[in-house]
Amino acid sequence: MTASGENPPSETAVKAADADSSTKWLVRTNTGWLQYQLDAAQTVKQYTITSANDSPTRDPQAWTVQGSTDGKTWVDVDSQTGQTFSDRFVTNTYTVANPGSYAYYRLNITKNSGDSLIQLGDWDILDGTDNPVPASPMHTEVGAGPVSSPTAKTKAGFSGTQALFYSGSHLADGTASSTDVLYSDVDIPIGSDSELSYTVFPTMNPSDLEYPATYVAVDLQLDDGTLMSAKDLTDQYGFGADAKDQGREKALYADQWNKVRVDLSSLAGRHITKILLSYDNPGGTAKTVFSGWLDDVDVQHATTIDGSSRTNYVDTRRGTNASGSFSRGNNIPATAVPNGFNFFTPMTDASSQSWLYNYASSNDAKNLPVLQAIGISHEPSPWMGDRDQLAIMPSLATGTPTPACRPAGSSSRTTTRRRSPTCTR
Repeated sequence: MTASGENPPSETAVKAADADSSTKWLVRTNTGWLQYQLDAAQTVKQYTITSANDSPTRDPQAWTVQGSTDGKTWVDVDSQTGQTFSDRFVTNTYTVANPGSYAYYRLNITKNSGDSLIQLGDWDILDGTDNPVPASPMHTEVGAGPVSSPTAKTKAGFSGTQALFYSGSHLADGTASSTDVLYSDVDIPIGSDSELSYTVFPTMNPSDLEYPATYVAVDLQLDDGTLMSAKDLTDQYGFGADAKDQGREKALYADQWNKVRVDLSSLAGRHITKILLSYDNPGGTAKTVFSGWLDDVDVQHATTIDGSSRTNYVDTRRGTNASGSFSRGNNIPATAVPNGFNFFTPMTDASSQSWLYNYASSNDAKNLPVLQAIGISHEPSPWMGDRDQLAIMPSLATGTPTPACRPAGSSSRTTTRRRSPTCTR
């Protein structure tokens, strides 16, 4: 899904194809386009457009549906003018005038209903039949990453610039399960200190608070043909490590990256032959849909802590994967002596007097946190703020750094409380 524009983090192009009318795509212009790329060429004979929640003046009124074999040369397959929607969350169905087989389809909106914005709840393209959807495996593919999160960088993985997308839907009420092979023909020995780890991002569906996307887990096939999920292993919190237990225990946050670690020491001596991704939901209905992202799958030696000092158990990053939109601690990685008034902390936003450290959501294009300064602070909380921080940025240059950000003509004694981050370089 791509578009001429969108309104991140929540009103993005992907929301037009999530089968959830409570979400929407919005673009801040009165014309715009929405484009789908299919896995293979398909003949679309019908399509539906669903109105979204806000003002009807944002509804599309005139558009052209186009098809393309290469995403470059477009053919008009249908056009509509003077269209209206009787209410919010109403679905209108249209028959394609000139159907053809195309791998790309574009909804090119040429006029809305009078607003400066365009919005729609869903745009679904159909083959024109009532045939039931055939049973198929859960879909997985490498993609750009989540498009919405209160704590993470969007359109990126947890640690990289891409992630693995998973999605599927239930075909009937009741239990639904599926397993996809991520890596086959591997030969990974399991030792007495081996650990499986991965990060998973179940996408939130606001209309389904059973959180179906959380019924997912990485599984391992062993050299005797058995699966890790049948060995009653647990994650770092003591919850079952299989997909069903992960969902049932509500162990995973939706719309956020979750770290999962599984101790494999009880399987020592065995070899891993396949790495799998499993979905196993004992509930749900024929309308249940799910999707999410996976990153950083690894089998490695478990990290051990030197217990000779209790300070070795301290991790100053604890609770820092948070934001003003969603608290998972709302902490900064502060370091001080006991009962210390001032402390040292890295700053990713040295101009801020509140949220001076943000672990993930403001990462750079390579999805890496950018250090702007080492700060001396006494901020008790982001809500109370900080006063008179001292921010120091080490220089990569040799010799004496040049303070290039001081305004021209200003005195060397002039200071400002809030300065642009570029001033710390």
